[in-house]
Amino acid sequence: MELDVKSDLSEKSRIDQLKMVYLLMSIGGDISHDDLECIKQLAKDMDLPKDILWSTIDECKEILGKFFDEDRRQNLVYENIYSLGKEKNKSERVLSLWLLVDTAFYDEEYSKEEKRLIRKLAGNWEIKDHDSIIIEMEDTADALLDLEKYKEWIKTANYPYDYTNSVVEELDKNKQELANNIALIASIG
Repeated sequence: MELDVKSDLSEKSRIDQLKMVYLLMSIGGDISHDDLECIKQLAKDMDLPKDILWSTIDECKEILGKFFDEDRRQNLVYENIYSLGKEKNKSERVLSLWLLVDTAFYDEEYSKEEKRLIRKLAGNWEIKDHDSIIIEMEDTADALLDLEKYKEWIKTANYPYDYTNSVVEELDKNKQELANNIALIASIG
C-alpha cells in the first residue's frame, strides 16, 4: 500500500482501522499466519505500539468469539465495522474503505463476502457516488497488485541493472500516482 496509512488520523482512528482490517480478514473464518503478518505490518506502518496491536487483536477475537455460524459471523463483522466507521467524517470513511479494499486484494483473492461487505458499508456510510468510488478503488487495488507483481518479476529477470532499475522506478511512480488518486477521492469525501 502506497497511501500513507498514518496520514493525519488520531491514534483511536488508526486503532479503529486496524480493527476493521482484522474483522474483514476474519470474514471467511480464522485468521491465517499470513493475515496476522499483514496486520502486524499494518500496525507498524500506523505507528501503533505492539501492546496496542495485541490488545486490539484480543478485542477482535472476543467480538468474533460470540458466533460460530458463518452467516451470523458475517453479520457480526459487518455490524462491528459499520459501527467503527459510522461516526467518522466522510474522508475517514473513504480512507477506511480504501484500506478494506486494499486489504481484501492483498491475498490476490477478493472474495464475494468481502466485496458484498465493502459495498454495503459504502452505501450505509453514505459515501457520495459510492458505487463508482468502490469500482475505482477495486480497479486501483487490482492495478497496484499487477504493478507489484511486475516489479518483482522484473527484478528477477535477466536484464541489465540500469534497465531494471529504471523500470522499477517507473513502476514505483505509477503506484504512487494511483495512491494519490485514492487520496484525492478521500479528500473529496
